[in-house]
Amino acid sequence: AVDAPVIPKVTIFESYDLKRIGKKLEMAGADAISCMDSIGPCLAIDVKTGKPILGSLAGTGNLTGRAIKPIALYQVNNLAQVLKIPIIGIGGIQHGNDAVEMIMAGASAVGVCTAAILQGPEVLGKIAGEIASFMKENQYKKVNDLVGLVLKRIDERKRKVTVLYEGKPPKIILDRCNRCGFCARACPYNAISLN
Repeated sequence: AVDAPVIPKVTIFESYDLKRIGKKLEMAGADAISCMDSIGPCLAIDVKTGKPILGSLAGTGNLTGRAIKPIALYQVNNLAQVLKIPIIGIGGIQHGNDAVEMIMAGASAVGVCTAAILQGPEVLGKIAGEIASFMKENQYKKVNDLVGLVLKRIDERKRKVTVLYEGKPPKIILDRCNRCGFCARACPYNAISLN
């Protein structure tokens, strides 16, 4: 119905399946997808007064910025696995490396909001300069060389793990083990124990 590009912005809620929603938007003719938005509502409390301290009348607000970056990276990567249209990655980008991570997760472009609000619009030039420096230092010719790079690395990892283990349990290399016990403490499945 319009000549301008249509770029819906998707966000996460508890029961949202962004892959399914992204595919539906792509099939409906979206030119790109913007992912994601703030997460909330959230609550923060001033422990000295017991009062809620965020912006709404109820003292609630939404979580943005650095705190949501790992979630945004995950969601952008999820969408990149199923979409053919470009993704604009948003969430927690304050530095060039944050933007590079988002691009490697599958974003073709990035959006910056909280950092621009807190640091001023100059941060956009700083981030762009840091991306350019990263690319030069790591011998990338164009941004497209970075887009979705982690998808390839995940596939490589899956193939390697499948070939290595083929259903066999991992083998402990005793001459490398210092018996610190960290592997046993950190294993969420209680699969490792030190004898």
